[in-house]
Amino acid sequence: MCRDFDIKTAFKSGKTLRSHLTKVKDTTPITTESSIVYSIPCSCGKVYIGETTRRLEQRVKEHQDACNRGDGKVSAIAEHWQQHHPIKWEEVRVVDRASKNRELKIKEALHIQMTPDNKFNRDIGLELPGCWLSMLCANHPPVSVPSRNLAVYFVLLYHQGEF
Repeated sequence: MCRDFDIKTAFKSGKTLRSHLTKVKDTTPITTESSIVYSIPCSCGKVYIGETTRRLEQRVKEHQDACNRGDGKVSAIAEHWQQHHPIKWEEVRVVDRASKNRELKIKEALHIQMTPDNKFNRDIGLELPGCWLSMLCANHPPVSVPSRNLAVYFVLLYHQGEF
């Protein structure tokens, strides 16, 4: 039947018991990851979204040092912390990854702009075309963070000169 429609088929075996029981590589701790978009939550329910090309642990330490110095001019997190909001350092997480700096900036801006009013970033990141956000909101009404695939889709459109 497939030959009648010029459809080619291929067989792929499923996961084996061995693949379930063995791990060849150790998982990388998130603190050693770089070229990422990250979020740092506060006990008040708000979140800070940022990006870094360096290791996450280094960037988090810079935020912590700014808090310890009381330097709200350098860090939005330190400014928020000065208003007696305990930061949940143990709940820092990676929300996206990128291989190129421009892609990283776009993804950060998408995550900031798609997060409802529960963030304490000072700015919205890279200025994005308004149609991107309209399309995101139309496809994902009350979503707090866009899906990775959708963010990648917009990055690809940007690189192709669609926007």
